[in-house]
Amino acid sequence: MFQEIWHKSASRSTSIKLAFGIAENESPMQNSAFLGLSATIQAFFFKLIITYELNDDHVRDACEQLGARHVDFISRGFNSHFWDIFLVCMAEKIDETLSAYMTDEDKRNEMILAWQRVVNSIVHQMRNGYSDRRKQQLGGSKGGVNNGF
Repeated sequence: MFQEIWHKSASRSTSIKLAFGIAENESPMQNSAFLGLSATIQAFFFKLIITYELNDDHVRDACEQLGARHVDFISRGFNSHFWDIFLVCMAEKIDETLSAYMTDEDKRNEMILAWQRVVNSIVHQMRNGYSDRRKQQLGGSKGGVNNGF
């Protein structure tokens, strides 16, 4: 599932493809570095949902840490808007999956909304970590330390 969502994300964004060195007309599925990240994303969600049992404090800390690490990828083309594209693809896959297995429309819509809230919360916390680290770096560069900004 995560590989499909990850592939759809790159298919919708030339910028995501470029960040991984994938040519515009090249399939992301042919890029091993790109494909490898789908397993990493899956493992992260597994940790949050299964290992941490969606414990608010553990999830927030893990997401903020991961978001902060993404600042290191800016030089390689990362943009936090990539998360928005991922969210859309994830929402579509959740809807598609639950629609295939749940016939009660009210329960299905409730479940879709619940999962979308979980994923939105995860990305929100990642953005917080990302933004906090960016502010720290930008603040540090004003104090005489050159961080390349």
